[in-house]
Amino acid sequence: MTQELAAWLIENKGEDLVDLSKRFTERYFKDGAGANYGNNVVHVFAQLQDTNYEDPLQPAKKQFGGLGSFGNGAAMRIAPVPLFTFPDIEKTTSLASKQATITHANEMAQHGAVFLALAIRRSLLSESIDTDTFLDNLKMDLEEFGACEEFLNKISVIREFVNLEEIKIADVIEKLGNGVAARRSVPTAVFCFLRCLRPISLVAEENAFRRAVELAILLGGDTDTIGSMAGAVAGAYHGLLEINENIVKSCPDHELAVHQADELYRINQATK
Repeated sequence: MTQELAAWLIENKGEDLVDLSKRFTERYFKDGAGANYGNNVVHVFAQLQDTNYEDPLQPAKKQFGGLGSFGNGAAMRIAPVPLFTFPDIEKTTSLASKQATITHANEMAQHGAVFLALAIRRSLLSESIDTDTFLDNLKMDLEEFGACEEFLNKISVIREFVNLEEIKIADVIEKLGNGVAARRSVPTAVFCFLRCLRPISLVAEENAFRRAVELAILLGGDTDTIGSMAGAVAGAYHGLLEINENIVKSCPDHELAVHQADELYRINQATK
């Protein structure tokens, strides 16, 4: 999904949701059951294909009795967006929300995608990070966007845990979450990044990028998605050179990921 979103931005400049819906759907049916997609989004792809993409937003709106999915999938794939739109905050929030609508019609899921996109943007802006300042700015960005109150309230919870030396996993799970809902996972990923800027007793790892990902996994629950989101924010700040080469090589299509990142950066710079 992240690869297809990046390709859409590079080739289509984020203009055509029909094209993005085709990319997502065709990639799913190409990858097949081994792709480990969420169960409900599979029905969205099937309906998109059956209706020949007549209305790319309609299938997602039918999910969960018309409420739409509140899951974290739209946030999980968001990393290419803030690189493409950097540093324009309005374009970042608009495109983050827009790409989410194909699979996630629920406002909470869309705001989760915006939350993570803005966190990545803040990481890209920062040469060094003071966690309180980072959270103050992130909350200001979210307020300007008009984020749900629940996401705004999570900033205070993140701050509480980030400033603790000793952390109990059960407390983090209770107050931030480790599930598939965007509101119970996106803030958790940002917490993992910020708390792991300095050593933490729970993770015996010197590298701050790896600490963030390992903490996300240690929390349990939806580990692959939260780990991916934590890695996206951490990677935006630390950069590729801080990521162990063996970790990079273990990622599927890592050479394509680097190429797409370079292309997104090139397009971003060319539009300035």
